[in-house]
Amino acid sequence: QGVDQTGLSQKAGAVVSHLHIAASDADIATATVADGDADLYLSGDVLQAGSAAHLAKVAPGRTVAVVDTDFVPTAGMLQGNGSVDPSRLAAAITEAVGEDRTALVDSTGLAERVFGNHLAANVVLLGVAFQRGALPLPLAALQRAIDDTPAAAMNREAFEWGRWLAAALH
Repeated sequence: QGVDQTGLSQKAGAVVSHLHIAASDADIATATVADGDADLYLSGDVLQAGSAAHLAKVAPGRTVAVVDTDFVPTAGMLQGNGSVDPSRLAAAITEAVGEDRTALVDSTGLAERVFGNHLAANVVLLGVAFQRGALPLPLAALQRAIDDTPAAAMNREAFEWGRWLAAALH
């Protein structure tokens, strides 16, 4: 089961999704992930991932964080109102879940270099998460799901790049 919070996405805000994976719907008590209850913290934007509101969902020793080091500037930043230090955001994420449970990767940069655009960056992150053991699904099921996407060939390759990247980090 899942829930998306997309109200601000049309105004350059974050899109946040909560996803529960269980054997049956009866095993899921709520649509959202409670504070400290995330097993996987997957983010395509270090700016959002490093925010205190989102980090409240993680717990040291429980959560695996897989985060793209790229970030999308807010409207205020684009207008010259504020800046951010990505290294401080990365440090906050690492502190929240632990260094051994954090994978900070440039999935956007990798996707742009390999595929010529950023569109596969999230699938690269999925590959990293799978390789780190943070997706409780069999590989065959993930491959079938990827094969059902419009850009299946690119997404299959992006998933493998993510797996290779995760292996190279260790």
